[in-house]
Amino acid sequence: MKSKPLVFALLLCALSSGLLAFTVSGTVTYEKVTLEGTTFEPMAGINLYVNSTKVGESDASGNYSISDLNGSASIVAHSRNDQVYVSSNGATSGIYEVTIFDGDVSADLTDQDFVIDEESKSGAFNIVVQLQRGLDWFEDKGSTYNDTIKVTWPGIASFFETDDRSISLLGYTDSNSDGDEFDDDVILHELGHLSMEVFSIDHSNGGAHGFTTRHDLRLAWSEGVANYISTAIREESTYVDTRRRTNGNATLALSTDFNDIPTTKGTDNESSVAHVLWKAGVEYGHDRVVETVVSFTGLSEQISMDTFRDQWESLQGSTDLSTHYDNTSMGYAADTTAGDDLTDATAITVGTQQDLSFFPDEDGDTFSFTATAAGVYTVETENTLNGALSQLEVFSTDGGGNTTLIYFDDLTDDSTSETDASVGMSVDAGEELLIRASRFSSASRNYGLGSSDGYTQTVGQYGTYDLSLSAGGTESNRLDGSTGGGGGGGGGGCLFH
Repeated sequence: MKSKPLVFALLLCALSSGLLAFTVSGTVTYEKVTLEGTTFEPMAGINLYVNSTKVGESDASGNYSISDLNGSASIVAHSRNDQVYVSSNGATSGIYEVTIFDGDVSADLTDQDFVIDEESKSGAFNIVVQLQRGLDWFEDKGSTYNDTIKVTWPGIASFFETDDRSISLLGYTDSNSDGDEFDDDVILHELGHLSMEVFSIDHSNGGAHGFTTRHDLRLAWSEGVANYISTAIREESTYVDTRRRTNGNATLALSTDFNDIPTTKGTDNESSVAHVLWKAGVEYGHDRVVETVVSFTGLSEQISMDTFRDQWESLQGSTDLSTHYDNTSMGYAADTTAGDDLTDATAITVGTQQDLSFFPDEDGDTFSFTATAAGVYTVETENTLNGALSQLEVFSTDGGGNTTLIYFDDLTDDSTSETDASVGMSVDAGEELLIRASRFSSASRNYGLGSSDGYTQTVGQYGTYDLSLSAGGTESNRLDGSTGGGGGGGGGGCLFH
């Protein structure tokens, strides 16, 4: 009889000291709204707290098991893990919290399942899960990010901020029907921008962009590679940005023939960039695409699709992306009609046409022209695409291999939106002139697309263009500043494109 008070006292002591503790376990899922309807996904890898102290985390299947509990207990899920957090204000004070268990614990409790619904901000938890999915994908490819990713949701727009490497994502609110909290495509697109910032180089200044529009090569590359990264992580060739429970407001299919994706083609279009990268990843492995992109680190040039083409050629050996370059009209094929230097110039006449590219010879394309009648003839570059910026040189020749530069035009004194060059040549009957068209570049100003977007130098190594030669016009861009010579020529024209 005397032992019962002692046993009771020991039991009270054990309870008060926590020696008798119990475990609460279950599975947590979250509501996810997609075009196909509502699904319930495992809340993978989310931190769990008791009395503001982290006590564990859910596993990849959303299972949790919290031990050492007794008496009244609350288990709270935070919209964070050890690498990502989502908050309403961008700070830890705005992290979303949801109580997944609240009750008395006097024995082990199993099957304590909980669903975080949309009203409870399930979107925040989807953002964490998707970003961690992306980080794991990069780590598997040999690139590990060790800092914390801060996400503001709902934000004023969806974007990546380079200053602090944070992400903002639109949320579905009373005033906005275009929330991105369940658009895994968009979430991972923004992670794509972050990955280029930390694992590679990205020279884009950002700005408005679209699947069917042309932009500065830096912006087109930046958005295109972010599109690709999103699709590669999800292992889906489509990119969908949805509006609220309706059809998507933008769709980009990357695994089909180019006719099945936006018709705008070139290195200055983000859809074309993403298309080529996706094809390269599918055919040769996404590891090789990531290896190529990561190799940009240390390069001095402004990064664009041209950079990828050169680095892929250098690193990836016996691979062939020429079909995809051709399907997207990127101009990575040498023209066979232009000469390579002044001693190998291709003869042209008024009315002749040729397809031209600055690839792969940085010295440009050379032509010879012999006038059948005295007069002024105008030679111009036109239809410059794929980031081509042009300059023209015209040489006289004595026929014995000696040449003299007599006309020259580049973009230096032109409007920054200009990409074409033009020379009016005064020519005697029977006189031969040599014409060289080459790529212009500047280390102090940007020209062409993106010229007003804050860039301070040109971008790209190649590009495509047309060359027109016509009789008539006014003599211009003579190096000695003089004008005159033969009279006006007849009509007719020559377009080399």
